[in-house]
Amino acid sequence: MNMYRMCLIFAGALLLSMPVATNIAVGDQPVPAKQETLEGIVAACQEAKSQFRPLTKDDLKSVKTELVEALARLDVELKAAGANGEDWRQFLLWETLQKELQKEGALDQKALNEVCSRYASGNEGLGLIWFVEARSTLWRLLKVDEAIDNPKTKNTYERMLDNLSNNLKSFAVKPTTENTLGISESIRWLQNLQQAPEVVQAVQRQFIRPNLYGEASAEFVAAGMADSVDDNTAICDEILGTSISGSAHTVGQTTAELSPDSNLGVIDALLFATTYSSTVGSHGPVCIYTTGTTQIGACKRIWINEYGIFSCPAVSNAVTQTSINDIQARRRIVERIAWKKAYQQKPTAECIASSHAEQRANKRVDDKAAESLDKAQADFMKKFRRPLCDHKLFPEQLRFSTDKQELHVVSLQIGSSRLAASMPPPSAIKADLVLRVHESMVNNFALDSLGGMTVNEDNFQKALNDMFPQPSEEAKGDESQPNPTEGQKPKRLSLRDKMKRDKNQPPWTITFATRQPISVTFSDEGFKIIIRGTKFINGDNSCDDMDVTVVYKIEKTDAGFKAVRQGEIQIFPPGRHQLSGKEIAIKELLTKRFSKIFEPEILGEGFVFSGRLKKVGEMLPVDVQSRDGWLTIAWNRAQADKKLN
Repeated sequence: MNMYRMCLIFAGALLLSMPVATNIAVGDQPVPAKQETLEGIVAACQEAKSQFRPLTKDDLKSVKTELVEALARLDVELKAAGANGEDWRQFLLWETLQKELQKEGALDQKALNEVCSRYASGNEGLGLIWFVEARSTLWRLLKVDEAIDNPKTKNTYERMLDNLSNNLKSFAVKPTTENTLGISESIRWLQNLQQAPEVVQAVQRQFIRPNLYGEASAEFVAAGMADSVDDNTAICDEILGTSISGSAHTVGQTTAELSPDSNLGVIDALLFATTYSSTVGSHGPVCIYTTGTTQIGACKRIWINEYGIFSCPAVSNAVTQTSINDIQARRRIVERIAWKKAYQQKPTAECIASSHAEQRANKRVDDKAAESLDKAQADFMKKFRRPLCDHKLFPEQLRFSTDKQELHVVSLQIGSSRLAASMPPPSAIKADLVLRVHESMVNNFALDSLGGMTVNEDNFQKALNDMFPQPSEEAKGDESQPNPTEGQKPKRLSLRDKMKRDKNQPPWTITFATRQPISVTFSDEGFKIIIRGTKFINGDNSCDDMDVTVVYKIEKTDAGFKAVRQGEIQIFPPGRHQLSGKEIAIKELLTKRFSKIFEPEILGEGFVFSGRLKKVGEMLPVDVQSRDGWLTIAWNRAQADKKLN
């Protein structure tokens, strides 16, 4: 597994519009609606214990209405799908759910849990927003129905406030991922059952800060857009009634500059060129032979926001200077008159020629940019915004901005977790590319995409294919040599290949935990990953509740950095290390499978972009930090001759 790819996946692909609560200001220093301390919130938790609000049938009716609306949206999509939509209805026990929603009395919890399990079965397509909304609202309906007239609900409410209070106290002493996840769990429970709203809002004001920051230097942007211009074109024009034809040779350079804007990423694509022309002008019986030089400067403004990449028409400025080399006519007197008139009209003709050159430059820049910008916008929508929106995974806020030195992106992803970063990111060194991602972004993304879902081996491999595509030909090295000789790069198998190598094993499935399916901790110059499953099935063997834990330390190397696994992968049920016979069999399988993903060493070496950015050249990691919940990685261009710190 390539470390840089891993980090970009954690970031959600470096570059993340739904509005956030109006009392949240996204930026380096968010401004809460009112100043509160963790100690004050802890006190508020204790006060709220006497403010339990018993749930009523009106609460159930309200959630039912939400579910009916969600199902109506899903119904539209299923009708549009025709026969396939009818198959989905059968699979999702549509009629069973509809009958339960029409009931006036108590709901059949067993029947609704069966329906809910169908929505969480992990079948391809169930991650789309219409299914996700129906599943999450149905789950909340079950929780509300279970809580009505249940004497245990108040006890659970008080326990959640105690847990919240204890985790806040621990967090105040030493922030940890476990504290944050515990706080999130309590907040979600309180929100789902509409309890202690003041406490919930106070906590969110403390724990909703952006959880991804990215910076690209002006030099990196300029290198990505730099190109040389050297071409020949034919000239066909008319100036002051004179028909002009000839040829032009244009040489120059394209580059880019950042334009300061606090609300958009603004890039000015620039063209500086010189056109050398040789023309013949025909006006009646007179032929005018000229050479000219035109200095051209053109600018096309490109701006980026959460909806994609857009541009304004190009504008340019051109200055033309011409030399009249010869004028020919059938009669000498006509030539003398033509010479005199040509010099009289020369300033006007040069002004008109400059204007025409500007028009040609504008069209040239617009035409050249159109294809690449259209592709960039199509890729942004197809590969990023649309799939995330379709699966209800698009971040709550995504903001771009520029200053003279850097293009910035700041993202806030909250989702079902209800919380994000609790503190601003650490400072980073100046580099061509810098990525700072908070563990909450990874954990929130995992919660919304995997929480409660059942994933089989085929779907797991498909997800790996999407996250870790085959390396490009340049990155593969010599893969034709099974035993490379000295000096050759060894064959580097893709993660997809590793997962496909053992096909004799029976198929397996994992049902991820509903509350914290995957959690990542960035601390102590390393990271820890915990995968929580509530059920593991391998052929005829199955077991419940197993956690897969792996810990890495980050070390610098001459080529970049590497993550070194600390000990073996730990696979045990939560809170105990004694295993039954079936659990041992499952553990052996999981150890074998996950060892292919979490190798003893994960290299973080240089990489090369594909497509237009390939010209930037190799990007080399120059700094890696993992602490206080933040992972920071900085890269420089190899051509810039910047070395590892």
